[in-house]
Parts: sequence; structure tokens; C-alpha cells
Amino acid sequence: MKKKSVSSAILKMMGITLLSWIFCLLISSILGPKDKDEIPPFYVKLSFILGICLALILYLGLAFNELKKRKQRIKSSGSNIKIVEARQDGLLDKANRVADAYMTHEKEVFEAATPAKLVPKSIVSIKSSEQFSNLVLAYLTLKANENVALLINQIKASEDSLANFKLTYNTEAELYNGLINSFPINLFRGLFKLEDQDYYASKTETTEITDAMLGL
Repeated sequence: MKKKSVSSAILKMMGITLLSWIFCLLISSILGPKDKDEIPPFYVKLSFILGICLALILYLGLAFNELKKRKQRIKSSGSNIKIVEARQDGLLDKANRVADAYMTHEKEVFEAATPAKLVPKSIVSIKSSEQFSNLVLAYLTLKANENVALLINQIKASEDSLANFKLTYNTEAELYNGLINSFPINLFRGLFKLEDQDYYASKTETTEITDAMLGL
């Protein structure tokens, strides 16, 4: 992928250089001496130099325009991630309150009709649709509740959206970082203060395993 992008950039640069040189050569023939059938070598060399300079300017202009678009897409993806995370937190909060209500007030009723091994003894915090679904399976009333099923589906949908936005964010960050680290953009990084974009990293919480958990 990286080799392909480098090759594409080189071909684009060569194409722009060729077109710029032809353009400058045409201008030189128009502005040059009219009493000669051929363009003087000096004008040919000058046209070549001007063509390279013009090509570099055009290439950088296109590249920086692309960088601006990529940066905007990264910001948009980051904003979408925050929006979906806030919605997901709200949905998970509802799931936790539902779980607390049923486990606190109706546990004894459902234990009589449900195999003991399927009834959760305690739950710290619901953090995913899968965890909430497993809890619902242990309670007949919860399992039959259409609103609870809708809540599970909404949590799943938010998880899918969040995963897609994270993938988009990291893809755009990778493309942006690749552009600013490629020639000739990397020569101007310091001048234009182009910094690598950090990839999105999911926040993971780890629980320390105690002796009690291991039965020691």
C-alpha cells in the first residue's frame, strides 16, 4: 500500500513537471526572439528550470489542499466518536439501572423459576450489549420485555457506529501521517508545523485480580 502511494506520488510529480515544462516552453517560444525558427538553448534550459519550480508549487498546492481535507475528516470523525460515546454511555446507564432494579427487587422471584447457575449473583457494571444480553437471558420478565430488547438493539447499534467511526478516524490519520512524511511534503513539515495525528486508542479498564477472586 505504501509503495503504491509512493509510486503514485512520483508519477503525479513527473506528470505535473512535464506539463509545467511544456507550458513554460510554450511561453518562452511566444516571448522569445521572433527571428529564429528554433527556440534558443538558453530558453529551453530556462523553461525547464521554471517548469520544475512551477510543478513543485502546483504539487505542493494540491498536496496541502489534500492535507486540509484529511485534517477536516479526522476532526469530523473525532467529533462523531464523542457524540456516539456520549449516547452509548447514556444507554449503558439505562441498562445498569434496569439490571440493578431487577437484581435488587425481583431476584428471589426469578431464582425459583430459573436454574441457579443462570442467575447472576452480582454484577459490577454493564459495559457492552453482550454483557447486558447475557443478564437478560437469566430473567424471564426481562427477556420478554420489548423495551429491554429495544435497548439492547440500540446499544448494539451504537457499538457498531462507534467501531465504524473509530476505523474511519484511524484510516484518515494513517493517510494524513503518510502524506506529511512523504517527499516532498516532509521537507516543509517544520515550516508549516505539520504534526503526526495520534491514532484513536480505546480506553480499557483493567481490574486487579485479588486472592479472594482466585479462591486463595
